[in-house]
Amino acid sequence: MTPEIKAPARMVDSANDRYSDGGDVASVKRSLYLTLGCGVAEDDDSFRHAFHELAKHYHPDRVGPGGTPFLREIAEAYRVLSDFERKNDYDLGLRDARELADGDSVLRLTGPDETESGGALPVLAHFLHDPQIIWPSLDSVYEQVRRNFIRGELPRHSQAKAVDVQIVLTPEDALTGGTVVIGAPNYYPCRVCRGSGVVDECSCLACRERGVIEENETVFAAVPSSVRDHEQIELPLCGLGLHGFYLRLNVDVGSG
Repeated sequence: MTPEIKAPARMVDSANDRYSDGGDVASVKRSLYLTLGCGVAEDDDSFRHAFHELAKHYHPDRVGPGGTPFLREIAEAYRVLSDFERKNDYDLGLRDARELADGDSVLRLTGPDETESGGALPVLAHFLHDPQIIWPSLDSVYEQVRRNFIRGELPRHSQAKAVDVQIVLTPEDALTGGTVVIGAPNYYPCRVCRGSGVVDECSCLACRERGVIEENETVFAAVPSSVRDHEQIELPLCGLGLHGFYLRLNVDVGSG
């Protein structure tokens, strides 16, 4: 399913969020950042935008009382991350608990002597045109979101789950790096039937009786220059992050 893109685009700086091999990497922890689908380095405007987008989809006035626990989680994440002192205390707590270790790329925190520009820089002005992006089946992701809403509870596990996507680059694009536009699917409770799949004892046509609808989030992923075959680039996702998922791009450098 590839619906028309409705959600506003977000820029995600993934220059440091990369791994040199395709094997298992340090596990990504669920956190307030993933709840909002934002990176640690994003600013207040990004947190505010993510909060409003998520609140729009989970407000009980639109999806019924089943949205209450999700809205509560979204509001708490925004309450902490939008306040400088609370955010700083939260980040320090995560560092102390080693939940934002160097290997946890989606939620990397820079140290006091580090800068955001360390390491390879993305070439943000250069767009990579039409790289092949291969998505896996997302049935399990869809079912997880659906079950979470029906139960009215968030995932209890502390580990986030990767949605593994293959991105095929030409050797030239891998060498120069640049920005890739990705239409990432998100699943939200249907506001027509309020997630029940039924309207006036009839099947909901908006969601085809599934209770969940699909929308696309447009993400700009910055691919570093000289990216190598089998490297991985990890990105937070607004919407799916609330349910404990993030996007992991697996780089495949083709023959050109």
